Amino acid sequence: DAPIKLNTLVMENMRVSFPVLIDRIRQYYGEAFIYQVHKIVGSADFLGNPVGLFNNLSSGVVDIFYEPYQGITMSDRPQDLGIEIARGATSFVKKTVYGFSDSLLKFTGSIRKGLASATLDKTFQDHRRISQYKNRPKHALYGMAQGANSLVTSISSGFEGLVRKPIEGVEKEGSTGLIKGVGKGIVGFVTKPVVGMFDLASNVSAGIRNTTTVFDEKKLYLYICLDSLVVTEF
Repeated sequence: DAPIKLNTLVMENMRVSFPVLIDRIRQYYGEAFIYQVHKIVGSADFLGNPVGLFNNLSSGVVDIFYEPYQGITMSDRPQDLGIEIARGATSFVKKTVYGFSDSLLKFTGSIRKGLASATLDKTFQDHRRISQYKNRPKHALYGMAQGANSLVTSISSGFEGLVRKPIEGVEKEGSTGLIKGVGKGIVGFVTKPVVGMFDLASNVSAGIRNTTTVFDEKKLYLYICLDSLVVTEF
């Protein structure tokens, strides 16, 4: 999601061969892309997407001044100016909270993905993936509850793996499988609680981020279908 923007290349009265034309276009857009590499790096999730954080904060700062300006230009009533000042301050707080929580979510989410792979337990990974898909935090309280549940599940899975992995190894490969199973169980015992901690942080961050948009106005689209009126909410 890096905000890469490439300007239009305008060339008038070009009288060159086709290979030269292609080379100039390639050179122009190649240089334009290279000059924006920092935006790609800055949008990386493992860095917390600092570019996205900056965009949210700067947009909030703009709203602090833009909303009162709108109030002054659109109305002469003092109460309208006060309303616009409050609206600008609210927008700033909202976008600031959204930006920091979204940045933390992407940072912790990136780390927990790698740690989940390091558990060497595909069953745990699949169960965790399904749980994340079905239980996406809609607000802060739900995020805290879901995060705590993920932490408890991860810790219990770590203890379970100490017993289950050696048994599975013996059933599949005998004594060699026992050694492998003990190793996988120990690795899971160490890594799964850490995954749970990052799941907790990610769910809380996602809940806080989504809380900032839960009261946004929802648009209603009306569709007339035959003789009935169907209202669909997005």
